[in-house]
Amino acid sequence: MEYKGIFETELIDRTLEIISEYKGDMEDTLFLNCCTGLLVIPKQQLHNSLPKAEITEAEWGISPLQIKIESDKSVNVVSNHIRNAISHDGIKFYSDDGKQITHVRLRDWKSSNHVDSNKNFELDLTVESFKKFILRFARFAIEN
Repeated sequence: MEYKGIFETELIDRTLEIISEYKGDMEDTLFLNCCTGLLVIPKQQLHNSLPKAEITEAEWGISPLQIKIESDKSVNVVSNHIRNAISHDGIKFYSDDGKQITHVRLRDWKSSNHVDSNKNFELDLTVESFKKFILRFARFAIEN
C-alpha cells in the first residue's frame, strides 16, 4: 500500500504544528526551513489543481504588481517560481536592522545558469507577506 496522499497531508500538518509551537530567536529561520514541507513537496502533488486565477494580495499575500518579469501572475505559475527559487538557491534575505530578517527576494531562472539574462521571475516580499503566501498554500494543499 502506497503512503502517497496521506504522507503529504501529514507532512503539512506536522510542519504547521512545529511552526505554531516554536517560540524563540530562530522563528524566521525555522519557517524558511519548513518551506520544504509546506511548499516544495506539496507543489509537486498539486501541480495541475492550483488556481489559474491571478494571485491577489488579500488572499495570498502577494500583489501582482510586485512580480517582475513574469507576465502570467496566476497562483499556479507564481507558486512554481517561488518553489523553484527556494529549491535552487534563488532566495536572498534582507534586514532593516541588521538583526532580524525583514524581507526576502525570490528569483527564478530559465536555466541553471543564474545570470540576469536568464532570469524569468523576481519578487521582493516582507517576511510577513512571504509567510502569508506559504501558509495559504499549505492550507490549499490540505483542502485539495
